Parts: sequence; C-alpha cells; structure tokens
Amino acid sequence: MVIKREVFEKIGYFDKRFFLYFEDVDFCLRVKRADLSLSVEPQSDVTHHTLIGAQKPLVVSLHLLKSNFIFINRWVPLLARPFAYFYWLLLSSKILVGYFLKWI
Repeated sequence: MVIKREVFEKIGYFDKRFFLYFEDVDFCLRVKRADLSLSVEPQSDVTHHTLIGAQKPLVVSLHLLKSNFIFINRWVPLLARPFAYFYWLLLSSKILVGYFLKWI
C-alpha cells in the first residue's frame, strides 16, 4: 500500500480498534468518503504462505469477529444491520463451534 502524507493529514491513520482484519477496507472507505482517489495496480502479485488445512488460533478468529462487528456498526446502513448481525452470528457460531469440536 502506498499512501500520500496528505491522505493521512486529511482522514487520519488506520483505526486501531480493528487490529487485524477490515482495517484496510475501513481506511479505503474513509478515503472515498473524503472524496480522495484510490487506485489499484492490477499487475501486482501478493502471495500469503499458509499451512493448508491449518486452523487459525482462536485469538486470531476472535480478532476477525471483533473487527467484523466494528465494521458492521460503522459502515452497514441501519436498515441492513439486522441482516449483517445475523450473518455475524452465523459466522461466530461456525468459528467457535468448529474450534471447540476439534477438542472433542
């Protein structure tokens, strides 16, 4: 990510409440709200090396759920929030049940 200083001066830095997940999406939406431009380099290539089939530690999944909840409260329109909260509840259940089932 390449960001000009003027962008930070106008909209501020990344929201620390996100920590992991959604911080980049939140930042880009704030950039657009401030009527600044965004661009993507389609030729760029990023590879994340992860273990196939490895389950994320619970703390990482909890960060995902927390960030998702913060994002819903900030960006999802009021009338759509019940659907977003329902999705969040399903996602939370899937993650937590899956995590605890591996211990049975």
